[in-house]
Amino acid sequence: MPDTYRESDGPAEAGASSEASEQAQERFRENLKKSQAARQQIQKDERKARAYDDTLAVLLRTLIQTTGSSTLIVLLSELIEKDLPSDFLLSILVLQFPEIKSHIENTESASTEMTFIQGSVPSIYSSQEQKMIQEWLHNIQINAFKDAERVIETMIETSTWQIRASLVSLAAHVLKHALKDNGNDVHLSDLRDFLQKYFTTLQEKLQSNIS
Repeated sequence: MPDTYRESDGPAEAGASSEASEQAQERFRENLKKSQAARQQIQKDERKARAYDDTLAVLLRTLIQTTGSSTLIVLLSELIEKDLPSDFLLSILVLQFPEIKSHIENTESASTEMTFIQGSVPSIYSSQEQKMIQEWLHNIQINAFKDAERVIETMIETSTWQIRASLVSLAAHVLKHALKDNGNDVHLSDLRDFLQKYFTTLQEKLQSNIS
C-alpha cells in the first residue's frame, strides 16, 4: 500500500526545520564569539601577569645588588615564595620605588567605582603625608580587588589565620622610607600597628566581595 501523504511532511515543516537550523547556527556563532573573547582576555591577562613578574624580578635583582636593602630582600622573597600576586606587591613597593609606576596598570579610573577603606591613616601625620599614604593605600586596594581570591588565599598565614607578618613588615618598611624622605622618621612599630589594621580590613572587604 502506498504511503499516505501527510500535510506535516510538506513545505511548512521544512521551513520550520530551516528556521531552527538557522537559530542553532546563530547560537553557535554567538558562543564562538564569547569563547574567542574569553580566550583573548585570558591571553591578555597572562601577558600582563608575565610583565608584572618580570618587573618584580628586575626590582628584586636591583635590591640584591644594592647594599642596605637586605630586609626588603628577605621580606619580598618570602612573599614571592608564598605566591602573592606580583602586581599587588608592586602596588606596595611603588611608594619607595616610583620608577616602577610606569610598569603598573593605571588604576586612577577605578577610584570612582570603589568604596575605599577610610580612617586607617593616623591623624599624627601632616596633611601632605596623609594624602600620600591614602593614595598609596587606595592603589593597594584597587590592585588587591583585581585578583581578590588569590590575594585572600596568600595574604593569610594559615597556621594562625592572621595577616602575614612579612606583608605588614614590607609595607611598614616601604612607608617608613617614604616618610623619612619627607623628613619624618617614624618608628616601625607604629607603622606596623596601623598597617596591620588596614590589611585586616582589606581582607574582610575582599572576602565580602567574593562571598
